[in-house]
Amino acid sequence: MAPAFACLCACANAPAAAQTAAPGAPVALGIHHLKFVVADLEKSRAFYEAAFGTKTAMDHRKPDGTLFAYILSFPGLGTELEIRLDPAAAKSQKGLDPITLTVDGPADLEKWRAHFQAKNLPHSPVLAGLVGWLIVVEDPDGRRLRLYTKQTHGPEVKPSWDSPWIN
Repeated sequence: MAPAFACLCACANAPAAAQTAAPGAPVALGIHHLKFVVADLEKSRAFYEAAFGTKTAMDHRKPDGTLFAYILSFPGLGTELEIRLDPAAAKSQKGLDPITLTVDGPADLEKWRAHFQAKNLPHSPVLAGLVGWLIVVEDPDGRRLRLYTKQTHGPEVKPSWDSPWIN
């Protein structure tokens, strides 16, 4: 089973989003689901299952029965992830890091590192970020998912700028 994490987070110290909308604007209730385009549905589904313990909640098919997407239940994410077949678009996202997941501290990252290692998934070592520590795992399309600590460090810890996983 994959180690748990808390939630989506762009930065460990980011303030909570304001709960008020612009005057006269309606308010969204939250994120319904996230969507990643992929080159191979089965390979991507297997990756997300191994890396994060996802389960297939449903599939999407065209009227002729052709499978074009899976909706994955993603433990701890707070929403579902759709992986949608679009090889050309997936190729253009190689190296992109579209989401950062939150964990408590460096000890949690070590658990994730060991988990990714045991599953033979491409991943970084634990790295120093600007305000906390992180680990990166790469999906079959080369998209990078980051796990970042809520625990922060000070300026005495220099970011891992030289790592190919950061840039």
